[in-house]
Amino acid sequence: MMVKLLRQVGYCLIWADLFLVFLAGHAVLVDPAASATQYLQEYFFAGFVLVEWVRDWGWFFDFFLGYFVALPAAAFFLIRFTGSTLIGVLLVRWTSARMRSD
Repeated sequence: MMVKLLRQVGYCLIWADLFLVFLAGHAVLVDPAASATQYLQEYFFAGFVLVEWVRDWGWFFDFFLGYFVALPAAAFFLIRFTGSTLIGVLLVRWTSARMRSD
């Protein structure tokens, strides 16, 4: 049961990243005045608000997220997409191997 749940979480992470890419393309195509730069600025602003909220939880979160906030926004963007997609792919591969061996 847990293996199937982890597999679904992996698929969710992969599809969520793909959906965000589709939303970005849709936002740029629907509003020709909007540019990719404007979309990224809105995306980063929402992320900044979330990071600041989590940093208020305590000294550990402030220290840990302080490192990531110091990164350039493009690097943070790539780490977020690469990390969550990689975790999703690894979960799907691991659960597939477990299901075959059982």
